[in-house]
Amino acid sequence: TGGGQRGLAEEFLRPLNGGRTGGSYVDITATHPNFQTLRINTVDTLKNGITPTARELRNADRIRSQIPPGQHLLLIPK
Repeated sequence: TGGGQRGLAEEFLRPLNGGRTGGSYVDITATHPNFQTLRINTVDTLKNGITPTARELRNADRIRSQIPPGQHLLLIPK
């Protein structure tokens, strides 16, 4: 429903505090009528190619706090 190569806009998650900073963009948002929404972000990693950088982990924590319980954020190394 958002992002990816299909010409769809990335989903924007509004800041929790209602201000102008702290919003998040999700690379891909996928929905299905029988399952919870899945959000996918590609992330920069450390040299091992698996572990997200501290910045990416902070961003993931923020996104997870902005989405409803039961929905998931999947991180994919770039």
